[in-house]
Amino acid sequence: MKIASIVTQGLERLGDKRLDCSASDGQPADIVVVHGARASGKTAVLEVVLAAREQGIVGSPEAPWRPRVAPGNAAAKVQIEWALSDAELRDYPGEQRRSLEAIFDAEPNFPPDNDASLCELLSDEREPSGRIEYFHAGRSLPRTLSAGPRRARCSTDNAKYSGLRAFLRALVVEEPAKKALLDDAFEALGVNVRLTRVSSDGEPLFSDGGRLRSTRELSSSEQALLLVLATALEQRLDSAPILLDVPDLFLDVNAGRQLCERLRVLAPRCQLLVATSSSELAAYIGRLPRAITLRLEAVA
Repeated sequence: MKIASIVTQGLERLGDKRLDCSASDGQPADIVVVHGARASGKTAVLEVVLAAREQGIVGSPEAPWRPRVAPGNAAAKVQIEWALSDAELRDYPGEQRRSLEAIFDAEPNFPPDNDASLCELLSDEREPSGRIEYFHAGRSLPRTLSAGPRRARCSTDNAKYSGLRAFLRALVVEEPAKKALLDDAFEALGVNVRLTRVSSDGEPLFSDGGRLRSTRELSSSEQALLLVLATALEQRLDSAPILLDVPDLFLDVNAGRQLCERLRVLAPRCQLLVATSSSELAAYIGRLPRAITLRLEAVA
């Protein structure tokens, strides 16, 4: 599924907006760049997708941000139009485009009567179509494995990445084809590290010109790239949107664009929503095939 449009009414951080996510052919763009200055609502555009799913679908994963009603409004509304793929239409016949509506107000409310099949597709993170991945601004590799249950993919809790070290070990030992995809991605990005072996205590090791380094010894930009690329492989991110917040915090302009291109290789059916304050990066990504740029102004 891909997002065709986002409509907000009465939200504190976004106000009243209609964001058309369509490419020139009228179909949802493969890459949507959300660009604006500080406090323009870039991150809020990403998080409102998750908040609308939580509010509009009973039992959906908890969103990291609950929208607040702007002063002077009794309630706020979010409406997201989704476009189903051909494969999803075969399993859930009907209209290709279906809307999810969520109402936010000060009092408990009954959820809107949303399309049941759309709710089913979006609600279950165990299925690829419901696994909307949110790479939040503070993303980082946790130092230890989590003993508890996996966090929701929409969470800003970095414990959701705790399985990556085990996944990297499995790539070395059991899945050479997937390891090759990761190595190819690093090569395309100009990063001179390769996943090579597993230490005696189970730590994945990367070679760098003959030197071996653990994940903790990688640079911050190398860790940022590893986190995103390995998660795309581990979680099979190919049916639901990938939300990538401010890649310019970790990467230069060229690496940010190359990361977007490589994600499209690893997850060719996904839709990528990127929030950035970098005009240069927004222009660079916006020139990729089937990419569009949405420019935001700060809400008064």
